[in-house]
Amino acid sequence: MAQEDATDGSSSAATATPWLNIQEAADYLGVARQSIYTLMRRGELQPDGRVGRRWRFSRCNLDNYVHGNLASDSTERLAGNEVDPILQTKIRVC
Repeated sequence: MAQEDATDGSSSAATATPWLNIQEAADYLGVARQSIYTLMRRGELQPDGRVGRRWRFSRCNLDNYVHGNLASDSTERLAGNEVDPILQTKIRVC
């Protein structure tokens, strides 16, 4: 049930919705589903809302979560304020 692209007629599941459920958020961050629940319980990751009984996250919110963790961990993991360029390409600050 992918949305059809108006420019070339192709379909893409990635553009179907900007909202991710728990499993999609876990896949997006590369963590286990249970890790998302743990982060929520600790107050480290806040969902954008609920649709029915399901939590929803925006990619922007998840990117900001990762970016915030990289900024706070950079002094422990990297010399100075240097950020790993490979990780930086995967981060989109909204």
